[in-house]
Amino acid sequence: MLFNSYVFIFAFLPITLILFYCSKKFHGTKAAQIVLVLSSLFFYAWWDARYLALILLSAGFNYILGLYLAFRPLKQTYHFGLIANILLLAYFKYLNFFLDNINVLTDSSFTIEQIVLPLAISFFTFQQISYLTSCYQNQKAEHNVICYLLFICFFPQLIAGPIVHHKEVLKQFTKKSFATMNSPLMVIGLCIFIIGLAKKLILADSLAQYVDPVFSSAMNGANVSNQDAWMALFAYKFQLYFDFSGYADMAIGLGLLFGIKLPINFESPYKASNIFEFWNRWHITLARFMRSHVYRPLARRFTFYAGAQCALVLNIVIGGIWHGADWNFLLWGLFNGLLLIGNHFYRKFSYRNFSKTFLKSHYYYICCILITFFATMLSSVMFRSESLTAVLNMFTHLFVINDYSHMLHTSWMDYLFIIALFFLVWFFPNTKQIFNAHKAGISLIRSVPDSIIKLKIEQLTIKHSLFFSLLFFVCVLLLSKEKPFIYFQF
Repeated sequence: MLFNSYVFIFAFLPITLILFYCSKKFHGTKAAQIVLVLSSLFFYAWWDARYLALILLSAGFNYILGLYLAFRPLKQTYHFGLIANILLLAYFKYLNFFLDNINVLTDSSFTIEQIVLPLAISFFTFQQISYLTSCYQNQKAEHNVICYLLFICFFPQLIAGPIVHHKEVLKQFTKKSFATMNSPLMVIGLCIFIIGLAKKLILADSLAQYVDPVFSSAMNGANVSNQDAWMALFAYKFQLYFDFSGYADMAIGLGLLFGIKLPINFESPYKASNIFEFWNRWHITLARFMRSHVYRPLARRFTFYAGAQCALVLNIVIGGIWHGADWNFLLWGLFNGLLLIGNHFYRKFSYRNFSKTFLKSHYYYICCILITFFATMLSSVMFRSESLTAVLNMFTHLFVINDYSHMLHTSWMDYLFIIALFFLVWFFPNTKQIFNAHKAGISLIRSVPDSIIKLKIEQLTIKHSLFFSLLFFVCVLLLSKEKPFIYFQF
């Protein structure tokens, strides 16, 4: 079930909200917790009910193991839990890819039935790995099985994150104010949800018409003009941005409708002035998980300088493979790893050879933002392409001058649209900056600049109400063109 669908917005969400708050009012907190768990499991089963048993078995296994680790924090038990979770992920996500490559290398014919990737398996597996780590290190586990299930399958963050830490949400499920109506928080949540819905339907989905034909042609080896290739690449860069930013906003907005504050997962990454900052702003909770469970353990082992750089590259390569079982994702991870190392050495070089006045100048800062943007845009060729051949073809179309005929038939309005998106991502405040000052707040991972736009609930006037109503009406008209999120099935 997609957030951007009629059945979700006009059936599932209102019914769940009514049952949730009524159950608390008439039957107490436990009833509200059960309603939210059952609703989340129904939400997950809507995609394919056969995989409902998988998420329940995974949750049950890790819940029991967490209790055991809290009682006896043995390293062998902890490693057993990690391996079990990784093997589950590897089986569904990588076994077909592994066998296909074995067949190519050895000219053999190992075949199994095509394995369907279960929805959200990467996200709920990573959350449970993080939970086991905390149980092992802190010897403190969640004893309430309903709250644990809610931590794993809470539907606003189940499909594509944020990857929440249990400390961020478990206390919210048990506090006295849980499932108590908070009108200001719900209004803020609804507004954030509508903004995310608009990003997805009005911006991200409208860009697909420039992206899909060109990348499909590159995949099939067809000729593509330079103009079309660059148009498709710029369009994809913004499609990916607004698609994921829209989901992140919708997840936070939905959480606030239920009184749950989820962590910020996306914070204007195209305003980043270096590649490190970019990855600290894009999929923030995934980057946090990778630092804690991949980079830092590796860095502690590889204490020498070159080893630390290898740990950095390996961290982003594993992140690339996590996005998909294909060689282009491995290449994407390696490319970004090299960008990180290059950024690291350049930073040392610039501090030694450039004056502090120059490094703090607006011109230097703008140049850094532009270079970071174009470097990550080139890496998105590998992310979007479906094979290494398609990657090579796309780079050829981008950098080899040709006179092929145009397939996109773009007009000056199309270019104006892309230029407008530049202004939108660079000069307009993001959702967090607009709503952060509200006293109800949003759980933040990173600090907020002082120069934010403040909008409190008392400031939501009739003008704002009309704006959000009109925006929602436009989104409803576009719901018939239902398209999955790009991060829908990782």
